[in-house]
Amino acid sequence: MNEMKISVFGLGYVGCVNLGCLAQSGNNIIGVDTNKNKINLINAGKATIVEDKIDEIISKQLGLGRIRATSDYRSAVLDSSISIICVGTPSTEYGHLNLKYIYTVAEQIGEAIRFKESFHTIVIRSTVLPGTNEKISKIIEEVSLKRKESDFAVVSNPEFLREGSAVNDYYNPPYILIGSTSKRALDQLSILYKDIKVELIIEEIKIVEMIKYVNNSFHALKVTFANEIGNICKELNIDSYKLMNIFIKDKILNLSSYYLKPGFAYGGSCLPKDLEALKSIAHNHNLETPIINNISKSNELQIERALKMIIDYNVNEIGFLGLSFKAGTDDLRNSPSVRLIEILIGKGYNIKIYDESVNLANIVGRNKDFIEKHIKHLTNLMVDDIEEITLDFLAKSVGSFPGQIIGTAEDIERSTIIIFEVISELVLFDVKLDITAAYVKVEVGEELIVQITLLNVGAPEKVDVIASYFIKDLRDNIIHEESETFAVENQISFAKTFDIRETQEPGKYVVSVEIRYVDSFAVSSQLFEIVEKEKFIRQDIIKTNINLILFLTLIVVAILAVLIPRLYKRGQKIKK
Repeated sequence: MNEMKISVFGLGYVGCVNLGCLAQSGNNIIGVDTNKNKINLINAGKATIVEDKIDEIISKQLGLGRIRATSDYRSAVLDSSISIICVGTPSTEYGHLNLKYIYTVAEQIGEAIRFKESFHTIVIRSTVLPGTNEKISKIIEEVSLKRKESDFAVVSNPEFLREGSAVNDYYNPPYILIGSTSKRALDQLSILYKDIKVELIIEEIKIVEMIKYVNNSFHALKVTFANEIGNICKELNIDSYKLMNIFIKDKILNLSSYYLKPGFAYGGSCLPKDLEALKSIAHNHNLETPIINNISKSNELQIERALKMIIDYNVNEIGFLGLSFKAGTDDLRNSPSVRLIEILIGKGYNIKIYDESVNLANIVGRNKDFIEKHIKHLTNLMVDDIEEITLDFLAKSVGSFPGQIIGTAEDIERSTIIIFEVISELVLFDVKLDITAAYVKVEVGEELIVQITLLNVGAPEKVDVIASYFIKDLRDNIIHEESETFAVENQISFAKTFDIRETQEPGKYVVSVEIRYVDSFAVSSQLFEIVEKEKFIRQDIIKTNINLILFLTLIVVAILAVLIPRLYKRGQKIKK
């Protein structure tokens, strides 16, 4: 067992549980608080909260000499390698989060590590807003005069404790989530939690900071939604408990990740129709159901957001790959794509549409009636070949809606936006590229390094994928190509080195990564430029010389501006 010395700031609910459980894992813990009563309780072997099992844990660990409490934050920090912040983040009277206690602790830790030689890790377990990690890092740097990464690091590590079962929750969380810019600190936390046998997720700091707000808001949403359904059921003399027990048995749709991927608006014939029917029932019984009533409004706002994104690209040619309300169907009723296209046509955009599932010659029944009555004009915009939209364009991902992935495409003479339709439940991978070569310009003969992040957002837990790497010119000619197969669980991030020494011609090229798994396909591309080294240097010299000439010219002009009036006055005196 690797014993660690840890200081825990804040001996309230989260702090007391962490104090006891960390000590029970074999660590030496110092509790820090300004409340003398809490300090005295801990030092007497008693918990500061009422919670199952925590009293006996505190008492036992005190007897083993693993815990103590103090108000002396300096000595606590100096006598530990990790400080865990567990202070409260209450709401203000206006509903804003009050982070003054967090910032005060950050100042105290900064003040203490100013006199510390060894590396110190600060862990934020309190629920905080995205950006707090960065703010705390700056506070500690300013107060301590130490440097982040080399002298200290800040890790975000939210807790998932419920009152009444906090000790059990500590040892059995859904996962352990940590985020930091320091590998050293992340390794420390990995060791600290090694005995808790759940998945350890290392993620971007702001995602880590945001998760508790998403979790708790969703929990509140579930409670409120269930209550609104219960109220409707009561008016209809329906047993809401039996109803909801049946509802939660559906683990494929109702209680699953199926509809929980951020993306484009919903559509089709079922969801809008049945939602309106439920709203009507509530209205007819004089029931206020604000959650249910505002679902469709939120859906409309998502369409408006997509419209704004397209308008902001300031292009006139729009290609839609997909017209139906989701992939694999020809149903166009209440399709958000149709709504979006109609608005864009009204604003004067040139539209082309391709959808392999929408065969106009074979559409029958209500769907055919819908087309004839409502969107007959759109059929003239449909093309039979996808290349009529994508030919001669360089596709470049700029953001995504699962349901629709929006990307730009541009060549030398014109630009367009291509909207790839992929229904959210079927989006399996998200690929991000980040070229790390300086200036995104590579001199002839150099290597190009690309950071690739592959996120599994819908495939099975572990799958083998084929990754194909390409370097192409702007005419889509392949300059370099290679492939490899590897396994993906949740997310992998790796650096790929492209040997472009065989590419001798300066110019603009595209590096592209394509990921394939069964019928799923994901692609991301990034533009880069190969430049001649001598030309690059010559441009810098010319720029420097131009700047020097401009500077000397300004000096001459300034001197003349002073001398000319004086010479003129002297000439006037001589004439007199």
